[in-house]
Amino acid sequence: MSDKAKTVCIHCRETGKIVTKIEGIRATALSFSPLTTYLTVYTKYNKEEGANMFIYETKTGKVVSKIIERTFSRAAWPMLKWSADEKIAARKVTNQIQFFKGFPLNVDEAPVSSLHVKGVSSFVLSPIASPLKIATFVAEKKSQSASVAVYLYPSSSDSSKQQKPLN
Repeated sequence: MSDKAKTVCIHCRETGKIVTKIEGIRATALSFSPLTTYLTVYTKYNKEEGANMFIYETKTGKVVSKIIERTFSRAAWPMLKWSADEKIAARKVTNQIQFFKGFPLNVDEAPVSSLHVKGVSSFVLSPIASPLKIATFVAEKKSQSASVAVYLYPSSSDSSKQQKPLN
């Protein structure tokens, strides 16, 4: 990644040759999906520019989704997380985890399902795709202790009702 040129280059691991070049972007953080189909790039938020998190298809360099993320935390990166088989992508929003169809990805569409967890601070997806499990962390708040809970991936019919943790 070249800061002056504002260019992100994706190289072939075997040959070292550039596979894709993404120009005109000043990246703060980068993250590949598990099968390297996608590259998520976070840039500093600027109200005038709008979207600041871009998901690129690695083979073509084409932007497949754009998201506005006003805050960035290295601890929460990557903000878009994937199941191991890339069939599901997930992101945290206020009090919930939203799930999207992973391929072809389009986070501009409505989520296929969601998991409501009041006060969720962070989450991870299990490294095994089936059955997919989600671990959530709710930070300590006033007299409330911090908590960790594990849930099964909610089917679209489950997402309207409150799910109970497995633990």
